Amino acid sequence: MGRERNNDQSARRLSQGLGWFSIGLGLAEMSAPQTVARLVGITNGENTASVVRALGAREIANGVAILAQPDRSKWVWSRVGGDLIDLSFLGSVLSSNEVERGRAIVATAMMLGVTVLDVMCAGRLSRVGEAPGVSKGRNHFVRVEDVITINRPIDEVYRFWRDLANLSRFMRHLESVDVIDDRRSRWRAKAPAGTQVVWETEIVQDVAGTWIAWR
Repeated sequence: MGRERNNDQSARRLSQGLGWFSIGLGLAEMSAPQTVARLVGITNGENTASVVRALGAREIANGVAILAQPDRSKWVWSRVGGDLIDLSFLGSVLSSNEVERGRAIVATAMMLGVTVLDVMCAGRLSRVGEAPGVSKGRNHFVRVEDVITINRPIDEVYRFWRDLANLSRFMRHLESVDVIDDRRSRWRAKAPAGTQVVWETEIVQDVAGTWIAWR
């Protein structure tokens, strides 16, 4: 039992480290996409910033999920899936003529190293979860908040935001928001490699001129 507990704690620590790594990388990709692109040898093209930001958004979401449940292998396996997308992207970059090949090769080698670490961590979490007599602790949740000040009257901002179709006008990767009924809507967003992500949201709180919240 002592050895299994040590393995469990070791796997959790590694998972948490990967979670923070995901968030840090994602924030860098979201805030400075062109700088990140140059570091990996990508020539800044028309869609480079958008693609790097999309990868960053995925990294942040993945990192938050891992930190919320660091003992669940599925979130680290989802990082492995993201690694494969990144490797595919870097492979397409290497085949391009407009690339600093030396930097791109180094970035690919580093990405392969991270992928190996992710696979190792996911495998360890899977084995710990399947081991008899190992109990899972309570779920841990991470609250993420951000604040943006808009220099407009609050009622005007509320009316604009409440019309969910407006969101795609300022959210770069959001293609559309289709209203289903008073509380539900369907969102479509761009994802890496020309793919699309679709999900539904439900408004859970709506106080006119004050507060809108959805899940």
